[in-house]
Amino acid sequence: MTNRIANENRRDNSAKRIFSYRSVVAMMFRGTVPGFEDTDMEVAESYFGPETVLKGIGEVDPKTGLRYDLIFEARIPDREKPIRIWINIEPQNDSRMMERLMCRMEYYSANLLVMQKGRTFESDNYYDMADTYSIWVLMDPPKRMRNKIRHIGLSERAVHGDADPPLPFRGIQNIVVIGIGDPEDDGVPVMLKMLDWMMCEGYSRDERRKGLMGLGLTVTKDMEDNILRMNSIDEDRDRRMRDEGRIEEKMILIPVLASTVRALMEDNSLSVEEAFVRAKIPEDIRDDIISALSQSSNRNKWTVADMAGYNLRMNSIDEDRDRRMRDEGREEGRAEERKILMPVLASTVRALMEDNGLSVEEAFVRAKIPEDIRDDIVSALSQSSNRNKWTVADMEDNILRMNSIDEDRDRRMRDEGREEGRVLGREEGRVLGRAEAKAEMRCVLVSVLTNAARALMEDHGWTVEEALARLNVPDYVRDDVISALG
Repeated sequence: MTNRIANENRRDNSAKRIFSYRSVVAMMFRGTVPGFEDTDMEVAESYFGPETVLKGIGEVDPKTGLRYDLIFEARIPDREKPIRIWINIEPQNDSRMMERLMCRMEYYSANLLVMQKGRTFESDNYYDMADTYSIWVLMDPPKRMRNKIRHIGLSERAVHGDADPPLPFRGIQNIVVIGIGDPEDDGVPVMLKMLDWMMCEGYSRDERRKGLMGLGLTVTKDMEDNILRMNSIDEDRDRRMRDEGRIEEKMILIPVLASTVRALMEDNSLSVEEAFVRAKIPEDIRDDIISALSQSSNRNKWTVADMAGYNLRMNSIDEDRDRRMRDEGREEGRAEERKILMPVLASTVRALMEDNGLSVEEAFVRAKIPEDIRDDIVSALSQSSNRNKWTVADMEDNILRMNSIDEDRDRRMRDEGREEGRVLGREEGRVLGRAEAKAEMRCVLVSVLTNAARALMEDHGWTVEEALARLNVPDYVRDDVISALG
């Protein structure tokens, strides 16, 4: 928690520093205030004074105690007196709870009007108020908000009768929501492209500098350092989350690879090392496979029960997750996981019935199935009565579903504030890591199954279909394996 808060604080400080540069504020002014889109950059910068780094006009409202990130005032020359516009910039790390964030935006925007009394207007001279633009930059936006700019303001609506003549509505209060995305997307406005080059991950220092200078922005070394510092925190965080995702995916697939190795050992009388060489198992996962094999060394092969037990143990590793599950309702968590695992247990019972000629009750006794879940297993058996056995693909689907994030439950967790121990954006990063790891481990799985199938074909003279059937090759990689076999 301390490291997470420290990283967030460093990122916030770097973001505030970046949004204090006069050139950056001027660019955002041109991109958000109607009528100034084509204003020359030097002219727009002159509205905010001569300083390169702006100090703003105060971050804390002395009346309400409300703390703003940044507030700047633009003074636009006019014939009688300067036109004043207040620009409030609020960079946001966390934008997952948009409904709550929108309420916060409205409060901040409304308070900008209250703060002006005694500054821009006196008594009841409300017409002298400065127009306000509260700009919220989502640095890690939901996918649907990437590379988008939304304007929110008061508008007139005719409830009865027409709207003629329209009311002389000035539009003093404005909220602008900006979601950053990829700067190389087509049709991105200049102001948004500037923010993308500053905050989108995956770009080097030189690429960012060239991209920003190409937009006509003056890039100083101090600005570069702050941009680099802000993004390095993100990259370290994302790398940790991808590593977590890869570890989880590897733990899911190791039992499948262990089953393949055991099949090679039994059918070809190979040692474990010879099976590794024959199947071309990568060296960095061999120890994990040996560990998985040793856990079922007293059996003829890795069974469905082994896989279920192995993955249940995997799910108990993360102590933080266990604590969160207990906090949000142990019974709910148990019910969900039991519902997912029932088909796997049912497959084990069915195997006992078919291979040993046992009745359902005899299979329950033989497998020592607890009485409180027997009815659920009977129900699961009836739903899969048209299958000969539960396949590896079926088991992987259930295991992956068990580890997937239930959107409703995740929303409830966020709403109830159970965020302790979670690194900012960890769940989204974990989903990304799982997707990357799934693709990576799928390549490994296809390679191993291909070599194992080829070994069976060469050593036993089997056809492709016979070899694939013996290895229980999952349907979702079957075509890949056949293609690899040529």
